[in-house]
Amino acid sequence: MGGFQHERGRILYTRNVTRAPEGLIKNGSPVFGTFADVPENLDIRGVRRPFASVPLPPIITNGAIRSNLTCMFNTGRLVCSVDLFSAFFFSFAEIVFWDQGTHKKSAYRTVVGPKSRFIPRNLHKGAVVNFNRRRKFRLSWDRKRGYFSFVCKLRGDALRPDVQGAFSANLRAPSFGEVCCVLPAPVMRRCRAVYKASAPIKGTFGFTSNRRNPGQKDAVSFSGGIVLYDLHRAYYKFRTRNEYAYGIGQTGGREIAFSLVATSLESVNPEEYNENFLFVDGKTTFLPPIRITYPFGITDKWVIQDTESMVDLSFTPQAVHTRNHSLFVLSARYYLIFGTFTGALLTQDGSEIALKDFPGIVKKHFLRL
Repeated sequence: MGGFQHERGRILYTRNVTRAPEGLIKNGSPVFGTFADVPENLDIRGVRRPFASVPLPPIITNGAIRSNLTCMFNTGRLVCSVDLFSAFFFSFAEIVFWDQGTHKKSAYRTVVGPKSRFIPRNLHKGAVVNFNRRRKFRLSWDRKRGYFSFVCKLRGDALRPDVQGAFSANLRAPSFGEVCCVLPAPVMRRCRAVYKASAPIKGTFGFTSNRRNPGQKDAVSFSGGIVLYDLHRAYYKFRTRNEYAYGIGQTGGREIAFSLVATSLESVNPEEYNENFLFVDGKTTFLPPIRITYPFGITDKWVIQDTESMVDLSFTPQAVHTRNHSLFVLSARYYLIFGTFTGALLTQDGSEIALKDFPGIVKKHFLRL
């Protein structure tokens, strides 16, 4: 059960953590909880009657599952978000780079089409591959060998440079952290499964201009960057809204990554079941439910707070990217905004992580099925 603990005179949120089950669905029902280790598969197929009492064949109920994989990394100069979405009949990928020095962004999108296993279920070893002529990339992972990698070759145009590069993450580093959970979505008969991980990375990205100085190259090599990996699978409602706040970087000599989510799929009991986490040098802090507001509009200042005084952040946008998708019965609209966080987070032991102009990303998704 979610609850609270006293530490250094403060009352801090805590959460019950158990070992991961062999399967996330047992006898047609989800196995809810936050898990200290990682199951082999993030697979939620087979829930019995996820949509009230209406008996539907598995091909229909399994087809209602949507998958999202987001890989965000910070090299020190570049912040990038790799967003993959997969439905039964439609998948797409978008890769957006933001240069913190010039504040320029470059976005590259590709529609994949019907591909039921575009995002693999296996958490121990897998790959997402796209060999489109203009958008080539590969995300792969192998826990046994201890790596996670990203490789891309993206063709630009008059406004966007060509991009070619790669990074590798060390899953055996002391600062590697991960967590997995299964949550109601929002009722107990449906579920969503979440896996998140943070690790140090190193690599190189090259940008070749196609406009003012054709052929001009700009290479960014780095060691000591950070990646935040976020994989979701869920039984979606007809209309779904998601808001995310992600921070990735270093402060005070520590590697920091956090993921904060407000969603219309939020559990009926968010104190016990939510997907808010903070990684500090690989150590995980479980955070309470949060509220995200933007009183002056989506492209102005965001405020992210909880009621337990563990999360108190503001986000200042610096580069905004929007996209609309529409295919058959699926409609999606989302905002991806690069910027900086200022404020404070508390770790599980009560120590404060003070942030000032800390790099990150916020996102807002609307999805209609």
